[in-house]
Amino acid sequence: MVLPFTAVKSPLFSILKRISKSNPRAQSGLMKAFVSNNPSYGLLNAWAELEYQVNKKHRLSFKKSSSKQIIAFVSDSLSLSKSDQKRLKSISRQRNGVAHALGGRTSPTWSDVWFVLRVSKKYRKVNI
Repeated sequence: MVLPFTAVKSPLFSILKRISKSNPRAQSGLMKAFVSNNPSYGLLNAWAELEYQVNKKHRLSFKKSSSKQIIAFVSDSLSLSKSDQKRLKSISRQRNGVAHALGGRTSPTWSDVWFVLRVSKKYRKVNI
């Protein structure tokens, strides 16, 4: 009997379960991204997880860039270093490039995806 992929408890699934406990859609998307080796899709879902965590604590204004607000809330809450803030801003631009199919952008890497997931996890723990 062959079980559907979602029923199989792979090591990757257990890792992602520890990182994304509150957003099943993002977790499912991350699994699909890893299985298909698609860091662009992974970044969209990692950012969705971060955005979900921030939205639980803060109401984002529609008058300002949501990415800038997310970065500001996370940076303040976690006291991110200037280099980590800069990296998060760069990843945000990559995410927007992927989401809006903008040309002339650098492609995201798995390192970028894991960075966003780690930031999201730290933010979630600080804001429990």
